[in-house]
Amino acid sequence: YARDSVQDSGPEWVERFQNLCDEVPSQVLSEVDKLPRWLREKPGYTVHERSTHWILHSAPPLADTVSLIALWNGEDPDGRGGTADIVKLAAKRCFKLVRIDAHELVAGRPD
Repeated sequence: YARDSVQDSGPEWVERFQNLCDEVPSQVLSEVDKLPRWLREKPGYTVHERSTHWILHSAPPLADTVSLIALWNGEDPDGRGGTADIVKLAAKRCFKLVRIDAHELVAGRPD
């Protein structure tokens, strides 16, 4: 997962991800890189989309009220499995959405 979903963001994100995994118990949902056989033929289905669906599917039993906190610029460059996709899926499931606008964070940052 870290290789396919975190590594492209740079070594700092990999380190942060590893530190989080060291501090918080994690649940391994699959020991193999391949998608399950029944998903392999689904066009365009990626590890990002699978993770998005698993996260949203697993959340309701964990809490009475589920919120999605999304740092998002409102754009959709990533397609299926990206931030826009998880926001849409969460809305369909009536999760509370807390959106932090990435544009506002950048605009408010001193040069």
